Amino acid sequence: SINDIQKAIYYTELEIKKKPKLKEGYYILSMLYRQIGNEDKAKEYKIAAEQISANQNAYNLSLVNYLKITMDSKSEIHH
Repeated sequence: SINDIQKAIYYTELEIKKKPKLKEGYYILSMLYRQIGNEDKAKEYKIAAEQISANQNAYNLSLVNYLKITMDSKSEIHH
């Protein structure tokens, strides 16, 4: 029912306030808003989730590259 979806939206938004970098909450909100017919909000939350995901991927790639460079330089030192 719409009342149940609105409750789910309310609690998911509270969770996002606690953990704003958790992309899953944004995806859930996107799906919930789509179910009640609010395509603008659904799109807004989907874009937010995709941005968080892209930022996390960029950070992870940077970290992996840093670790690889660090390991390569240590390998050169020991040889």
